[in-house]
Amino acid sequence: MAEYSEALVSCVRGYLDAQEWNYQFDAEHGAFVLDMGLSDTRLQSVRMLIFVHMQDFQVYARPPFNADAKNMGRVMEFLTRANCGLRHGNFELDLRDGDINFKTSHRCGDDLPLMKVVSFQAEIPILMWKRYGDGLLAMLFGDASPADEIAKIEIPRPPPPGGDGDRGEGGNGESGREERN
Repeated sequence: MAEYSEALVSCVRGYLDAQEWNYQFDAEHGAFVLDMGLSDTRLQSVRMLIFVHMQDFQVYARPPFNADAKNMGRVMEFLTRANCGLRHGNFELDLRDGDINFKTSHRCGDDLPLMKVVSFQAEIPILMWKRYGDGLLAMLFGDASPADEIAKIEIPRPPPPGGDGDRGEGGNGESGREERN
């Protein structure tokens, strides 16, 4: 049985209820489980898991499929390129079974988070799947290049004034990336 804060569970539950989202709470693991429909992407849904601990919570969103051995390398490159420069959260790929997630987390300490903090942490994974979902599908079911798919998704921004144009703000070696999340 997982150890978790009942007060933090109530806080997250309050947010989910306010959104009128349907969910299940797994008391054994301290996890909320809900299926989220997506719009504006061919990736139609993700499963969201919100794990509550004693002083923090994590939000995972995963598509209804895994990468397989045939496309693992392209998926890994695509997700690595997508992660570069992200400020809040990250994509994960489990190389053992091909499980793909987007994860955010928030450490609360002994204080309960404001509703807007819970909202922010819960909505980022959905927004990231709406943004990158079609590109992931191209990796899994097509033969697209990871670099080409990322270029379609991300809009380059000009270098900062006085910059040499060779490095973006994140030092990623590319000519700037748009502010993402």
